[in-house]
Amino acid sequence: MSDSELTQAELQRIVELVGASDKFSEFHLKARGVEIDLRSRMPQPPALGAVPVESPRVGRFRPAQPPIEAGSRVAPDTVIGYIDVLGVLRPVAAARAGTLARILAGGGEPVEYGQLLALIAPDA
Repeated sequence: MSDSELTQAELQRIVELVGASDKFSEFHLKARGVEIDLRSRMPQPPALGAVPVESPRVGRFRPAQPPIEAGSRVAPDTVIGYIDVLGVLRPVAAARAGTLARILAGGGEPVEYGQLLALIAPDA
């Protein structure tokens, strides 16, 4: 394989990045002898009555470790992620018992005060 071609590892990384992003639904790349088209499945809309979890401050969103997946049960004190402020991680809790419908912020993504981070489908 020449230096002008994409490696299998590079292609795999591109697929992972596109698959993990909710910023776009289609991706087209034509580079170094390869052309790829990727389309993501559109996410299901959140349940009616979903409760937003907002960022309490400006910083970068960091998912909880281990990450909490959509569909997971959460309690009001369940940490769904952190806001990184100058290297200090501040926890963000679900604040409501229910099911995590969707995480809206990506790992490492800059967030603003009040920005929606996640949606919780509350218990009935």
